[in-house]
Amino acid sequence: TTPTIQVKLLRVIQEREFRRVGGNHDVKVDVRVVAATNKDLEKAVADGSFREDLYYRLDVIPIRLPPLRMRTGDIPLLVNHFLERFAKESGKPKPVISQEAMHVLLSHEWRGNVRELENLIERVVAFATAELVTDAEVHGWLHRPATQSQHTAMPMDLTDEGLDLEGLINGIEKDLLLKALERSKWVKKKAARMLRLNTRSFRYRLEKYAIKGGRD
Repeated sequence: TTPTIQVKLLRVIQEREFRRVGGNHDVKVDVRVVAATNKDLEKAVADGSFREDLYYRLDVIPIRLPPLRMRTGDIPLLVNHFLERFAKESGKPKPVISQEAMHVLLSHEWRGNVRELENLIERVVAFATAELVTDAEVHGWLHRPATQSQHTAMPMDLTDEGLDLEGLINGIEKDLLLKALERSKWVKKKAARMLRLNTRSFRYRLEKYAIKGGRD
């Protein structure tokens, strides 16, 4: 936060008033401030990048929340919450995380904390083709390269060992179907238009890859 914003925030907390941009009079407020950060504010105060008076105004009832990897007991609860949320949003059935898959989640480092877990479960709901999610699937989604998926990684050359051309093409097609559904909020007609497919052809491909859920 810039020094200017810190001064303005301190004034709101102390004086319980603020002035709108372009306004010519102060507005009284009666609010409670709940602030969160992943920064070391004590260190920021020491090096002068954060105002000491603002720090003590905010640090009334501090709650130290450990990183997700240090409170693994929360992971099953969060997983269930995100599964229900994304299944409802996409109109797809709620997948079931196998015990082995849950073990993978519990042992992961979660450097991105809850946001990383949330993004993973969103992928699980979007890409799962069966009710039960396996540990191999979760491991694959966790360690998928950021720049390209395992299906869309095109070979640079044809080696003497050859390649599974049909499997490669099917993987690319399925990946694009799922991406179109995600971007269209799982509205099938919109997704079909994105891929320039008619409704019949689009539905055939969904059935081919056992992609369920969504709405017309």
